[in-house]
Amino acid sequence: MNLRHRPRAVSITDAPENPEAEFHRRRLRYVAMMLLRIVCLVLAAVLVSVDVSYAQWWAALCIVGMVGLPWAAVLIANDRAPLRRSERSNIVAADKKSLDSVQRPLL
Repeated sequence: MNLRHRPRAVSITDAPENPEAEFHRRRLRYVAMMLLRIVCLVLAAVLVSVDVSYAQWWAALCIVGMVGLPWAAVLIANDRAPLRRSERSNIVAADKKSLDSVQRPLL
């Protein structure tokens, strides 16, 4: 049996992802981005100490990365999994129902 052409598993439940697994996945993303921030710090320090052409520009780029990465890391780590198609249709149906029940003033 060729493993590359194995069919994808089919979900037979509407249960959301395990909260612990989702938290673990989000935590790994955050840690990875913070490690990238440390790499930017070390690289900027090396570039400042070494006499290389355009070193100041590369160091400035690393510093911009160090400033922007925490913001992006928090946004990405706090992002949840996208809604499934069935969940989206339930939300749209509920919104339509609530809009229909709103009393409109008579003109």
